[in-house]
Amino acid sequence: MKKCLIAIGFTLLVVSGCSDDKEKKNEAIKQAVPDKQETRGQSKQGTGESKHEPAQPKTKMELTDEKLNEVKSLKEKLKQKKEILDNKAIKFAAHIRANVDEINAERIKNGIKEFPQAVSNAIIEQCLKALQKAKAYKELSQREAQKTWLAVIEVTGAEKQLRLDKTLFEDLDDAQIEELLRQIDFVLNKVKPQAEEFQVTDEETVREPLEKLYEEYIRKDEREREQRELNQKRQEERSQKEAAEAARKKAAEEAKRAEAKRQREFNNEIHEIISIAKSSPDMNQGATMAIMLQLLLLE
Repeated sequence: MKKCLIAIGFTLLVVSGCSDDKEKKNEAIKQAVPDKQETRGQSKQGTGESKHEPAQPKTKMELTDEKLNEVKSLKEKLKQKKEILDNKAIKFAAHIRANVDEINAERIKNGIKEFPQAVSNAIIEQCLKALQKAKAYKELSQREAQKTWLAVIEVTGAEKQLRLDKTLFEDLDDAQIEELLRQIDFVLNKVKPQAEEFQVTDEETVREPLEKLYEEYIRKDEREREQRELNQKRQEERSQKEAAEAARKKAAEEAKRAEAKRQREFNNEIHEIISIAKSSPDMNQGATMAIMLQLLLLE
């Protein structure tokens, strides 16, 4: 019995010792091999850090090229704005012509001529108000288009000058390139506001009185036509008077020439008679003188 107990105790001791050795061995393995998830996290963290590495700063010449490209882009934007404004002015001019045609049609229909009578007609009054706004908007668009075109010219000239400066400075020190960048910024800041989208508002427009517009677009054409007709009539009358005067002078000249011819013929006849009288042997001197006297009296 005693031997059996000793054997069982020994067996338990061996098993316990083996279990402790196994646990120690596993712990050593864990310390030697890091956890996979921890390794992955460290790997990801390392990758993230590599993505956020600071970018290399741009050189002065690269910044200069970017600024010049910005100037070029601004120039194209200004050109597009100029084209839009020109198209707006053309459309407003078309509205003006349409309203003028409608006013003239209504005037002819109702026999209207002067402004007081015209403005009392509701259709004509509304057309005049539309014409008033269309003209104001057209002139505003034209003014803005002109300013935009001047900006295009200025930017184009500045771009040429800056590119020449860049060619000169590209092999020089940073201080000179800094000055070039300041010049480019000055051009951009000066012209950028002009490139902004154009907005037409009633507050910015100057509207002319309706009566002035009526005289300019409606009565002006009529008055010019009436003046042309009056000038033509006066010219015709002047031409008729000149033709009559020319005919009178011509008739007087012809009469004068005829009288001179008749006188020459008469003188020739007298000379011929006198010659005959002198040569006749039967004619004495007294008779000859009497014939000459009678001829002079006849003349």
